[in-house]
Amino acid sequence: MVQHIQRLLGSWQELRAGNDEPSAEVVGSSISVPISSQQQLVLSYCESAPVGRDQSARRRRSSRALPTAPTLQVYLLEVTLQSASWRHLKVRGQAPSLRDGFSAMPTTAANSRESKAVLVFGGRSLLQDPRTGRRASCCFDEVHILDVATLQWSELQAFGVVPSPRCQHTCVQGRYGNECVVYGGRGENVGGSGGGAAPFGDVHVGRFFEDGGCRWSSVMTSGRTPPARSSHTATQAGPLMIVFGGENDHAG
Repeated sequence: MVQHIQRLLGSWQELRAGNDEPSAEVVGSSISVPISSQQQLVLSYCESAPVGRDQSARRRRSSRALPTAPTLQVYLLEVTLQSASWRHLKVRGQAPSLRDGFSAMPTTAANSRESKAVLVFGGRSLLQDPRTGRRASCCFDEVHILDVATLQWSELQAFGVVPSPRCQHTCVQGRYGNECVVYGGRGENVGGSGGGAAPFGDVHVGRFFEDGGCRWSSVMTSGRTPPARSSHTATQAGPLMIVFGGENDHAG
């Protein structure tokens, strides 16, 4: 289902989309990244391949259609004031492994300042240990780039002051097209039996280069520093990063 709000009228409207919509069997996080005024790339870990609306209902009733390892699917969503359409994209390369709580933002491709791309950072693993059957309680500090032109995934090699592995953080574009700003989040054992990890309040800037590297630096901030938090929102507005909401409780 696709919904949008008319900014001037303040009313919600449901847009009916065509076939090739994402599967209803979603595991972990789904996230939408704008790449133009009317286009979004939707990243979603699905347990079944995208199919037409009628076939999707039949597949949901058949467990045989569900593979054992959900994979990250990429969809192009085009939206106007009157309609919406989905298109499943066949990507190449090694996509980020199954996770939730990751961040994604629009940027430029690592090997071209002119090509659009989507950057994915961090997240919490949802993979299970085959020996114990339990979910691995680990977070990631990886940076993945999806080149929109070639639909090729690549992982950047990080160096410098790399942010600690985290999830439920935010990541927005920095001052330049090849920069990202990571803020907040939580570390390992999020929601585990030992209690949630304490939230972060740090800020890191990553700059990636055409050779496939990402140089990280820690930012010393000033002013009235907000409390550490996770599950918040952050929006880029010109030179500003606007942070709203979140939680900073810590059990244990």
